[in-house]
Amino acid sequence: MHRTTVTHRHPTGARHAVRMQTVRGVLAGAGGAATRQVLLRSGFSPGLLARLVATGEIVRPMRGWYAIPESHPDLIRSIRVGGCVACVSAARLHGLAAAPGDALHVWVKPGSGRLRDPDDRYQRLDPTEDARVVLHWDAHDIHRSRLVVPLEVCLAQVVACQQGDLAIATLDSAVHFRRLTLTSLRMMATTWPSTSASLLSEVDGRAESFIESVLRVRLRRAGIPCEAQVPVAGRFRLDLLVGNRLAIEVDGYETHHEREQIESDRAREGALVSLGFRILRFTYRQVMYDWQTVLDTIRACVERGEHL
Repeated sequence: MHRTTVTHRHPTGARHAVRMQTVRGVLAGAGGAATRQVLLRSGFSPGLLARLVATGEIVRPMRGWYAIPESHPDLIRSIRVGGCVACVSAARLHGLAAAPGDALHVWVKPGSGRLRDPDDRYQRLDPTEDARVVLHWDAHDIHRSRLVVPLEVCLAQVVACQQGDLAIATLDSAVHFRRLTLTSLRMMATTWPSTSASLLSEVDGRAESFIESVLRVRLRRAGIPCEAQVPVAGRFRLDLLVGNRLAIEVDGYETHHEREQIESDRAREGALVSLGFRILRFTYRQVMYDWQTVLDTIRACVERGEHL
């Protein structure tokens, strides 16, 4: 964004407002934050930056960095640590599904020292003690001005860091949302360790949610084959189908509370039952945190032949 030229004809308040909007514009154009050098090269004086910080119009996460207050918290906290958003934290900012968790994943340059607390730049960070932050020291060539690791780095970190079924769910979402194709993903994986690259055989871009992917992978690894997003009678699409009759539906984070949604779900289930399907429905919490009960329920149905 070009610097706005301000002449002496503008009152002091107007001159401040024009410049403030321009500083915010540069920061917004950079993704929400930028280094001091970027702003100085754009023609803004140190005094102006100090005044905008003092009034709260911009913030300074750490020395040498400025951001607009409405920037994503993970951006500001990663800058404060001394790196950029990485792994599952980056996956979410790239618009992908990722494993749950409150920890902030941050890429830092190998050998970096004097890392800071994500919420207090005056406090040193002890990565061995602080569960709020997961550091990624991998030797990717990432410029310090970046706020979020590139997508290819993000996915490499996810498969190296996360449990297999959770990593596959993120890869599924990258393909489902057309951030990349299976072909490009396979090319990307040529640089991964063989244990990580082996996950590609389980990627299925048809999955429409993170938890659906996790359920599919866990079932197949438990010896229960299933198909994802199976069309039925030109009207419905099943999350997962075991055999040709056992339909498994999984709800996301939130339970549907609206009357219309509940009625729609019940009507859909009634229609599927009338077509001969046996339906099992599980929640996100059940699949993630009570998996054995979910597996035992599905396995019991299969053993009774209810999937055929």
